[in-house]
Amino acid sequence: MFYEEKPMVKTKLERKESKMDGRTYNHLPNWWKFDEQQMTISDNDGHCWSAKWEICSACEGKGRVFNPSIDSNGITPKEFNEDPDFAEAYFTGVYDEDCRTCKGAGKILVPACAEGEAMLDDVMYQIECDEVEHQAEIEMGC
Repeated sequence: MFYEEKPMVKTKLERKESKMDGRTYNHLPNWWKFDEQQMTISDNDGHCWSAKWEICSACEGKGRVFNPSIDSNGITPKEFNEDPDFAEAYFTGVYDEDCRTCKGAGKILVPACAEGEAMLDDVMYQIECDEVEHQAEIEMGC
């Protein structure tokens, strides 16, 4: 029997379906430099890739998200019934904030070539691993 190793890098769909709340962290590495005029992305190591616009997956292009500190653990109908003012504010967007990933633009620059996409997938996987490890440390009281 052959052992088939599962790829370490999550696909975009797998990242979107991840149990982690995408509103709570920036989806793009902060050490990348984005040049909207030249449509390029570069890193600290001198790599440079052509870029293209893509709809932000964190806010689905809206530029705004509901504040995750309020509903990331879920809100039950009972909570809405107990506080109708909160329910009204919730549904009218009082608690919305600018998306942390696209900074309210609704779109982000992403690599337009296979090499850049592979690098982004690797970086995103590492960011997610770090976040999972951080959450595990918090749960263990570290």
